[in-house]
Amino acid sequence: MILLAKYGAAKRIDKFYSDKYFNAFPDLITKIQDLGFETKEESARRCYSIRTFDRFIDYFGLIKIETTNRWDTDKFIMKTELFDKLIKSTPHNRAGHPARNSDS
Repeated sequence: MILLAKYGAAKRIDKFYSDKYFNAFPDLITKIQDLGFETKEESARRCYSIRTFDRFIDYFGLIKIETTNRWDTDKFIMKTELFDKLIKSTPHNRAGHPARNSDS
């Protein structure tokens, strides 16, 4: 959701998001079972795209998915207006964090 909030205004291939995700969490790829017909990275990317976009975010109408044809594996993702109405993502500001009240 954070990646879509930041980059979703432009139409981007789903691989863009999965690459950023697995760049942040590379150890997750080691947990993928080797199926023999694709690399662990390809399997992880495909799984991320299907579970994140097709089976979750699209279901709520928060993204628009475009493909060039029915059998094309390339998917292009763009957030919808509804996404921006429901989801806000702001960076954490440590310096501006209020001090904790020691009385509570």
